[in-house]
Amino acid sequence: MKKETNQLEGLNGQMMVTAAHRYCLGRQTYIVGCCIEWLTLWWPLIGTNTRNCIVRDTVEALQDDDAGGCSGLEDLRRMGLDHLGQRFPPKS
Repeated sequence: MKKETNQLEGLNGQMMVTAAHRYCLGRQTYIVGCCIEWLTLWWPLIGTNTRNCIVRDTVEALQDDDAGGCSGLEDLRRMGLDHLGQRFPPKS
């Protein structure tokens, strides 16, 4: 019986998750929605440090009004992170 492995395991897997997310920030194309769906699907298997990085980068992009196709709280809600929008109001 073959043991199932986490395809996102290890440094390369986690770096690719971060790279994919950062590629999407600031874009106004379909890739943003695809990335949100993909991250939502894989979120439980993404490492804590990588999740923290994604959350930080997303919140900073929302604060800077540079989140591209990310619609802010709605997309954070889809990832179960909508509580973060209240903790990080837009910069003045």
